[in-house]
Amino acid sequence: MEPRTLVLSPWAAPNRIASWQEAICLIVLGKAHVVESYHATEHDPATSQHWTIPIPAVVQLTTDIDYNKTSVKFSRSNVLARDKYRCCYCPPHSSRKTAKELTYDHVVPRSKGGKTTWNNIVMACKPCNRRKANRTPQAAGMKMHFKPYVPESLPLTQPLLIDVSKIHPLWMKHMQMDAAATG
Repeated sequence: MEPRTLVLSPWAAPNRIASWQEAICLIVLGKAHVVESYHATEHDPATSQHWTIPIPAVVQLTTDIDYNKTSVKFSRSNVLARDKYRCCYCPPHSSRKTAKELTYDHVVPRSKGGKTTWNNIVMACKPCNRRKANRTPQAAGMKMHFKPYVPESLPLTQPLLIDVSKIHPLWMKHMQMDAAATG
């Protein structure tokens, strides 16, 4: 299996998981520095005609994140954060779910002209998503406990959507574990 690299934000919070090739590009471009490297017994180092570098296990970004962005990027992890890891159709007092327990749900189904946008996507648990099927919530007799919206901002750090059992030991001291966000 190809080694992966944990990318930390400039303030050392987990940011994302990248391929080792992307991590080396960040290092060569001066956008990140190596915090931890895999041992040569685990993975052969990357080599070129001019250099040899151990495969990075953890890198930290050296450049600040642009806080002047005008919008929040639409992505699964951002929708999970917006919806606080909750199913839109389960009772409001229900506990948070894991990322694996939740799926995108198109409020207006795609077959009925619904788009994959902030204003038409909510997170739904798999049983609720199956029950709603290819219908609107009203047609399925289901109540939405919150409405989709375009967020103005999200928390600066969000939980990574990874299986805790698959984390490399070199990553452990850099991870902030949130059991509800892993799966």
